[in-house]
Amino acid sequence: FMVLTLLPFVLEQYYELSPTTTGGLMGLIAASMMIGSSLAGLLGRHFEPLQLLRGAMLPLLLIASLNIGLASCPQILTAIGIPRHGWWPVPAACVLLVILQGFMVPICQALYLSPFRDVAGIAAGIASLMQTLMMAVASAAASTAWQHTATPGVFYGVLATAMLAAQLWFWLMLGLQPPAELRAGHAGDRVDEHMPLLPPS
Repeated sequence: FMVLTLLPFVLEQYYELSPTTTGGLMGLIAASMMIGSSLAGLLGRHFEPLQLLRGAMLPLLLIASLNIGLASCPQILTAIGIPRHGWWPVPAACVLLVILQGFMVPICQALYLSPFRDVAGIAAGIASLMQTLMMAVASAAASTAWQHTATPGVFYGVLATAMLAAQLWFWLMLGLQPPAELRAGHAGDRVDEHMPLLPPS
């Protein structure tokens, strides 16, 4: 959601792209989520959801590190031949993040809804409420950061902060010490372990 909040400001105010061009780029970025979700559906047939999430943390960390580098040392772009006012690295960073988001979202949904199959509607509603609250807070923080310093470095820094926070949250809450339901799944029922993220064709 930080991408949707800050991207128009970066592209229109800093790089002076037209609203039409900015809207088209945002549409392409959003569409890239389908790549990640399709990949999650394919791999979800063969691997456990928790394994997939753990594996996704590595590319997420690499992308976060790339954004940290761009935020702290923007001269990196000019050093590799990208003009100072070249705007394409901004949507490129967004595409990488959105693909990963599309990969992780269905896996997370499979994990947090599985223990509540009898009340899946209520569980999904509560999860959506929490996601909305977190998006509102993240959007306000991103807007405040941009108003303080309106440069692409702020954009990259905000993305890196969000990705590192997701890393920390995952490893502390799930990655290092899985819930009892998942640990029981490892020793018992193999059907719940390999919950298909897409229906069989």
